[in-house]
Amino acid sequence: SGSWKEAENDIIHALEQNRGVVSVEISRDEDEVSIVYESSTLMRPRDAISSLKKMDISAHPVSPFERMTSTLSSDSEIKYYGRVFALCLIFFVPGLLFGMIFVWINPVNEQLSMKLIRGLKLNDLIMFILATPVQFWLGLRFHQATWRAIKHRSVTMDTLVTLGTFTAYIYSVVAIIIMLAIPTFSSEVFFDASISLITFINMGRFLEAHAKKNTSSAIQKLLEMRANTCYLVELDESGTDVVKEEIIDTATIHKGDILRVRPGEKIPTDALIVQGHTSVDESMITGESVPVSKTVNDSVIGSTVNQGGSILIRAEYVGQETALAQIVTMVQNAQQTKPPIQKMADKISSIFVPLVICISLLTFAVWMALTAPTNSTVSVPGEESAIFFSIQFAISVMVIACPCGMGL
Repeated sequence: SGSWKEAENDIIHALEQNRGVVSVEISRDEDEVSIVYESSTLMRPRDAISSLKKMDISAHPVSPFERMTSTLSSDSEIKYYGRVFALCLIFFVPGLLFGMIFVWINPVNEQLSMKLIRGLKLNDLIMFILATPVQFWLGLRFHQATWRAIKHRSVTMDTLVTLGTFTAYIYSVVAIIIMLAIPTFSSEVFFDASISLITFINMGRFLEAHAKKNTSSAIQKLLEMRANTCYLVELDESGTDVVKEEIIDTATIHKGDILRVRPGEKIPTDALIVQGHTSVDESMITGESVPVSKTVNDSVIGSTVNQGGSILIRAEYVGQETALAQIVTMVQNAQQTKPPIQKMADKISSIFVPLVICISLLTFAVWMALTAPTNSTVSVPGEESAIFFSIQFAISVMVIACPCGMGL
């Protein structure tokens, strides 16, 4: 804080005077100074803070645990998918009623089959109104992901979702336009497929985000158990008596620092006991509720609780080297790294999606051949054209394959 931006060059020069400093970078946007130094030297993070204080610039260390906390899954993702899923349900429920249930209730179906304008039915207009916001608004993320994949010349399950829903939607819109132009024309519409697929896949994304949030909450609680401050001590030449003691931030602990831990306090970092003996509650790491006896040269784990006597410890592992930090890192990697089964699913989807598209086109071609005027193998029902009749089967292949995106 303060007027450090006006003295940027002076700050860099002052920090570079500390022994072992390799480079200094200042981030204006985040009001942060990043220092790279050789850990084998006597340089300590608190030395940098002291250099800044001499220039009347207040500063505090950014703990690696703060970095880890910021990378944990936030509420924003789960709130987004929860909101999108809730909005999808608003359109899905009436879409289910008008598209799949009311058609089986004769009195209701007769009213919904009433033609409003030329060949346009009331039920088709209602389904169009329900499907349009779902397709272009609530399904926007799938379409954006598809576009990014296309730009990189790849296909994903989002590609199949976009193709399936857009094919069903565009076919239905074209059918409505033709019914308005030609009153005798009749065709099924598939707006309900677009609504259902986008709703169910958004539900899957919401459940996935919720599962990740549960894991992140557990890690957050684990990080909250760490100590924020500790007692740094300075021993006399014999290494037995304490001549100086001060409170410091645990983020400024350096390897080799001697720290005092009193009964009931949390051990600030992974260390070795150099004086005293005690019992330590390590249940947060091991799950064992019985305290473990510790004496000189025994190792203690950061964030565990000292329950016995006062001890002096020598810091062995600090920051991201500690056991707690490594546990958090492993969990984060597990969340962010694709497991073997997901890698296999990606390989399958790279083959599955083009295969579904080819089968859909083949289905269209076969039915066009069967319903051709020169071929009396299959007769087209009612006033429907052979092209629209064949497209319906191609759409069925595409739409039926879409729910695989929830599994893959």
